[in-house]
Amino acid sequence: MPRERRARPRSEADLTGRIVPNFGRPIGCKILDRSASGAQLRVNSVFGFPETFMLEIPQTEERINARVVWRSAGNLGVELEEPARLAR
Repeated sequence: MPRERRARPRSEADLTGRIVPNFGRPIGCKILDRSASGAQLRVNSVFGFPETFMLEIPQTEERINARVVWRSAGNLGVELEEPARLAR
């Protein structure tokens, strides 16, 4: 069995997110699992994504700075900074 490398355990999530790059249009994503410090995102393609972006989660009203730490076919692993609430 592979050794767990995450600093904190992740919980399954059923959330819809939006990847907001510094330049360009927002990209929809599905948040598969999440912890306080990271998440796994499902996207249509992992090619062309910036290394850092803002992750918006409308259901929880969060905007979180994210940094890509791994990529696989259709999934991104990201490190998350402290969340900030979305402006209403």
